[in-house]
Amino acid sequence: MQVSKGTRLYKGLPPGSESWSWKEAMNKKNSLKVMTVYNVVYPTLTAFIPDTTAANDTAVIIAPGWGFHFLAIDHEGTNIANWLVKKGFPVFENWYAAKRPVELYLFTKGSHGLV
Repeated sequence: MQVSKGTRLYKGLPPGSESWSWKEAMNKKNSLKVMTVYNVVYPTLTAFIPDTTAANDTAVIIAPGWGFHFLAIDHEGTNIANWLVKKGFPVFENWYAAKRPVELYLFTKGSHGLV
């Protein structure tokens, strides 16, 4: 399997995000211990390409989610991508801009099962 690191979908900032000043970050501090990414400013596509002996002619795009604030990148992204690649599907994982958590309240106050 070949994995290409996320390729930005826009040169510079995407339309509508010009005033965003936050930095992308990752966190696993939640009740499910699920790796999440938040504050995505630069949407990307990461390609997971199967070996040519296993490849078929159907591709899949994965857009991991989790409550409109975070991307559950392992649980709903990379783990599924790896499973599909083993079955011969080329996979493209999309990291997209989600609504920014209010002052990271969800991580600091234990709301929604996050601690």
